[in-house]
Order: sequence, then structure tokens, then C-alpha cells
Amino acid sequence: MLTEVVVASIVLVAVLSVLSQLTVRNGRLQAQTREYHLALEELSNAIARLTALEPQALDRELQDLTCSPATAIALTSPELSADVIDDAHGRRLTLALTWDRSGKREPVTLTAWLPTKEPSYEEAQGGNRQP
Repeated sequence: MLTEVVVASIVLVAVLSVLSQLTVRNGRLQAQTREYHLALEELSNAIARLTALEPQALDRELQDLTCSPATAIALTSPELSADVIDDAHGRRLTLALTWDRSGKREPVTLTAWLPTKEPSYEEAQGGNRQP
């Protein structure tokens, strides 16, 4: 009977140690997931706001681009950066958010196509309206 008690207590200690490690890892994973979702939300809000602007206003806003106060409090040392790419495929805006975190250190990025000014009917017809 003593042998059964010893074996049961060894198994119980092993299960509790594994369970405690999994609980700690789960807590860290949940915190990292919350931070990642907050970063995506910040980028999504910024993209929505910036893509609605006229090109001149967009250039001014990109000079003073900062994170929202809530994100600045929730994430450690967040840095928001923007890159406007204008090539044969069109004009697009890529935002990247980095912050001090454990594990994966690559920035979270989000890209959106910037609207192009469509020519009016008159401009497309060369300025001549046909009746």
C-alpha cells in the first residue's frame, strides 16, 4: 500500500508541474494575442483614416504619424511608421507597428490601396462633349 501512495504522489507532482507550466505559457500567449489584436486595430483605424484623405493632407498626416493614446499606454514603446509606394501597380500605403515584446519581433503591417483620381467624363473625352 505504501508503494501505491508513493507512486500516486509522484504522478500527482508530475501532473501539477506540467499543469503549472502550461498555465504560465497560456497566460503569456493570451497577453501576446491581446497585444497583436490591439496593434491590428490601431493599424486598421489609421489606414481607414488616412485613405480617406486627399493626397496633400495625407502627406501632412504622414509627417506627424503617431499611435493613439490608448495604444501608447497598452504597448511598450510603440512605433508607427508609414511607407507610400507609387509604382506601375498603383499607389499604396503600408503602415507598420513595432513595440517591445518577447518572442517574434517583426512589425505588424497593414497595406491599403490609395484611391486615384478618376478623370471626369469631359477629361476622358478630351474636353469635347458630344451631344
